[in-house]
Amino acid sequence: MKKVCLVVLMMIACCAWAGKLHAQAFPTKQDCKAKCEEFMKLAGVGKVDEALERMEPYWVFPTCEWTQLQLQTTEQMALVEPRFGKTLGYKLVREEMVKDTILRFTYIQKQERHLIRWKFVFYKPNEKWLLNTLSWDDELEVLFD
Repeated sequence: MKKVCLVVLMMIACCAWAGKLHAQAFPTKQDCKAKCEEFMKLAGVGKVDEALERMEPYWVFPTCEWTQLQLQTTEQMALVEPRFGKTLGYKLVREEMVKDTILRFTYIQKQERHLIRWKFVFYKPNEKWLLNTLSWDDELEVLFD
């Protein structure tokens, strides 16, 4: 039992240390937006897995977190089309900035009966923008806030 606990702790430690020391960053706000547009063009035609693969080099946190996001997204997206209908495209619905330090783009991926909301958050600690958060949900009502 002690060996199992030790192995699990080592795996957790390795995962925590597996963050990227040199994830790719974006020089400008426009570069961030262009990458989000590239992502959404793929997601907007149902190619979410490919979109996630192209965004992965920009993730600054541990690789295991990105892997978990990919697995959960792939699993959940398999349920989207049967429930919400076919993908009909996408739209940028909100672009927000806080003091030239935090930048958020909110998109909707349109489906026949509902939508998926995608949020991309970038953080600028110094001269370049880092991908800090990529998330999605189907909460339509919060778009009115």
